[in-house]
Amino acid sequence: MFRIIRPRTIKTLGERCLPSLSSSMSTTSALYTWMKALDQCLMLPLAAQQRCQHTIANMSTLEKMKWDLGLYGKLRIPKHQLLVSGFKLYVCCTDLINFSDFVKELNIPDSFNSWFLVLQLHLWLVHVKLSQMGKEGLLLTQNLYKSMWMDVERRLNTFQELRSSEKMAAMKDYHSIMCSSILYYDEGLLGNDTQLANSLWVQLFTMNENVDARHIELMVEYVIKQLSI
Repeated sequence: MFRIIRPRTIKTLGERCLPSLSSSMSTTSALYTWMKALDQCLMLPLAAQQRCQHTIANMSTLEKMKWDLGLYGKLRIPKHQLLVSGFKLYVCCTDLINFSDFVKELNIPDSFNSWFLVLQLHLWLVHVKLSQMGKEGLLLTQNLYKSMWMDVERRLNTFQELRSSEKMAAMKDYHSIMCSSILYYDEGLLGNDTQLANSLWVQLFTMNENVDARHIELMVEYVIKQLSI
């Protein structure tokens, strides 16, 4: 639907993007500066990282049972520290991202649903980074999403007009959105810019046929910039 050309140089993206969203890019860069420091703590030779990723991706039934029971084996960083770090990463995704900039520049509704969609994009960006960190990255990702669900439930409870059954239905819907976001964004990451644009159109812009193609191009550049940090 949209043909997006990948920019030759990532350095010029901040200049090409709209001012307030460029500010959000700079703020999000602070998040990845923090993650780079964490990455240094988890640094392994590339071959060792690949072995660790392969082990996690291909756990046996027994290994999965042990993992679910909290038996993670030897970790390079203490479990409690990974728990706190996962929560801190989530706070970065909520407090360092200016949601109002996205509403203004992308012309998306100023609603709880839009906030959740923007949040999912940034959680996925962090998820991509953590997926390269072996078992510690997997634990960080789990703690990241646990923190998200506790926060989403807390925020939904502030809507006093919603009945309990409606809140439960909303949580199920948001869980489906989270799963589809990860799948679509992964597909876009593995494909070309057109596929990434389609993933953003489906997830972030909810398949709005009236969306401005320039907004999608802007978000493609935004995602590429964040992944390059």
